[in-house]
Amino acid sequence: MIEQISLLTVDLIGHISCLLLCTALFRRTCAKRQLVLAFLGTLAAGYLITVVPVIREFPIKAILLVMVFTVFCHACYEGKILTQCLCAVFSYVIMLALDTAAIFLFCNWVGMPREQIFADPQLYMICALFSYIVIFVVSFAIWRFAQSWTKIEKISVSGFLAMLVFPLVSLGTITFLFQVTAKDHSVSHWAIVNALELVAANAVLMGLLHHIEQEAEERKQNVALQHQFETQLEKTQVLLEAQTAQRKQTHDFKHHLSVLGGLLQEENLAAARQYLAEISETGQLDALAVHSNNPVVDAILNQKYAQACELGIQVDFAINDLAEFPLSNKETVVVLSNLLDNAIEACKTQKGTRLIRVKIQCSEEKTILSVMNTIDKAPVMENGLPVTTKADPLAHGYGLQNIVSILADHGACPAILCQDGWFQFSTVLFHQTISPAPEHDQITQKSL
Repeated sequence: MIEQISLLTVDLIGHISCLLLCTALFRRTCAKRQLVLAFLGTLAAGYLITVVPVIREFPIKAILLVMVFTVFCHACYEGKILTQCLCAVFSYVIMLALDTAAIFLFCNWVGMPREQIFADPQLYMICALFSYIVIFVVSFAIWRFAQSWTKIEKISVSGFLAMLVFPLVSLGTITFLFQVTAKDHSVSHWAIVNALELVAANAVLMGLLHHIEQEAEERKQNVALQHQFETQLEKTQVLLEAQTAQRKQTHDFKHHLSVLGGLLQEENLAAARQYLAEISETGQLDALAVHSNNPVVDAILNQKYAQACELGIQVDFAINDLAEFPLSNKETVVVLSNLLDNAIEACKTQKGTRLIRVKIQCSEEKTILSVMNTIDKAPVMENGLPVTTKADPLAHGYGLQNIVSILADHGACPAILCQDGWFQFSTVLFHQTISPAPEHDQITQKSL
């Protein structure tokens, strides 16, 4: 009974050490109660692996413990399974190397060979307890040191395979050290130093893994910021061009009114009708596709309308008075530009019908926003959003993420539907303050 309690105590210390290493590397995603339950399940699985004769021998025990640690990480912490598996391997190797160094040190202290110590239940438990206390102290130190680290989320398959080489070599080295010191009464100090070097090397490599992932995340953020800057610069230019076009149109409109006024003063109704018909046919009185009473929305939608027109894409608008559009000008540019850019990008490579439908309806309580486009093939979805198909995914794919972030700031969430050859992104923005409704909604329906 005492032996079983001692084994359970040793396993408990070891699993707490593993918990500290997981917390140092990953961001917890579950509640404390769920963490405790998962930890107890992991402890039970580890104890079972330790006491069952068939599976407690190396390397089966090592493989099973790594799997148990990986499942525990995946259930309670954020990150990809490959990253969690790799960190489980590192954690196990660090703990095993510490265990080896502590056993070698204990053999030197008592002046007895390892087999003799393991044959005596009391000495074995004292040795195991000493070993796992060392493991706990080092794991606690790593946890304290790594608290300020940016948590690891994912690693590539190639990175996983490259990083996996060293802990596997370390396992082979530890096995060799055990074999060459099997019957020594006094283990060489170099063997102890070698075991500690393996601990340090694996810990440093784990830190290097964190550093690599942190640099990758920073590069990703820099690319995203650069992309956002370029997008804002482009949209600012679009607004300036739209403002210039509007001024030209207003300037010409005054001339047309002056001519019509002169013809009417001369009571030359036939000439006035003819002139009005001529300028209507040239489109000079209807240069813009959208008139929503919101200059920013008009500039974006009309610019994207012209862009789609050049590519032969049909665009239908269902827009009412958007003077009370709930998003700021900056948010409006990001949301509408990215949605329409994605829709145009999806349509321009299609062979069949190429159609985009934009619906923005603003009422007292809410604004409905929907962008639909035809598709030939449904996109691959990840975390509820379509995965970019661009050659350089690092430089793309941030548009929808930025949209979702903006919508979240307004308490809204997107609804993405892909079926029957259509891709639709829609959302509902509820207004925080209710403004007086316009007397008449000015509906604009325009098709290419």
